[in-house]
This record gives sequence, C-alpha cells and structure tokens, in this order.
Amino acid sequence: MGLPRFVWQRAYETGIPEVDMQHRMLFDAINRLADILESGSTISLRDLNGSLAFLKYYAEWHFQREERIFEKRADDPKHPLLCANRRAHARFNSLAQEWYRRFLAMQRDGASPVQVRQFAQDLYYELIDWVENHVLQVDRRAAAVCAHCPLHQS
Repeated sequence: MGLPRFVWQRAYETGIPEVDMQHRMLFDAINRLADILESGSTISLRDLNGSLAFLKYYAEWHFQREERIFEKRADDPKHPLLCANRRAHARFNSLAQEWYRRFLAMQRDGASPVQVRQFAQDLYYELIDWVENHVLQVDRRAAAVCAHCPLHQS
C-alpha cells in the first residue's frame, strides 16, 4: 500500500520543546495506524481501539497544555491566532468524539472487515490532513505570536 509516514522535521517545530514533543507523539500514533493498515492482515476493532483511545486522550491532554503554554507566552492571550488555534482544537475534539462514536457503533453492529478497514483508512487520512494543516500552519502561526518563543516575529 505504501502509506506515507511522518518523520519529524524542523518544518514541524513550533519552537516550544514541550509542544513539539507532544506533536511527535501524534506522529508516532499516525505511523502505528499506518503499520496496522499495511500489515496485510484483517484489521480488527481491537487493533483500532488503542489508536482511538490515544486520540481521545491526546486531544484533551495536548490541546489544554498547548493552549496554556501559548497563552502564557503570548503578549496578548486573546490574539486572533490563539483564538483560531482554540477553535481548531474544538473542531478536532468534535471529530475525535465522532470517530469514537462510529467505532462504538461498529462494535455494537458487528462491522465487517471491509467496514473496519475503511474506517481505519478514513481515520488515517483525516489525521494526516490534521497534521499538515494544523501543526504546519495554525500551531506554527500561533507559536509565532509568543513573546518567549524562538519563532516570535516582532
């Protein structure tokens, strides 16, 4: 299948080590999901349970910490870029909850292997899109408004 893997690059850095370390955790989770998809075997709901549990936890844990860090470092905690970051996080939290609801429905309804694989692929590509559009764009711009951040542009 040849799914792309995320290899950490300087281009992904926010300039805030704690945030960057947490983003690397997300990269690892996406790469594990790619490994599951490429394993060649039937994907079970059990295989996906760990990925979904991590995403649900990560969304709450990481977003709270990142927002707090950005707000503490910013000259203006109400800066439009920080507000945009919070809104993006809220959208991702909603997506993560929807993924989990779909997962539970598949468990309840006895999803076929084809349905489980399609769900895993959809999840993988949505996560790829999130990283490319959020980490590379929204997070980096939000970090740039932080006074004590190496990316600060004043």
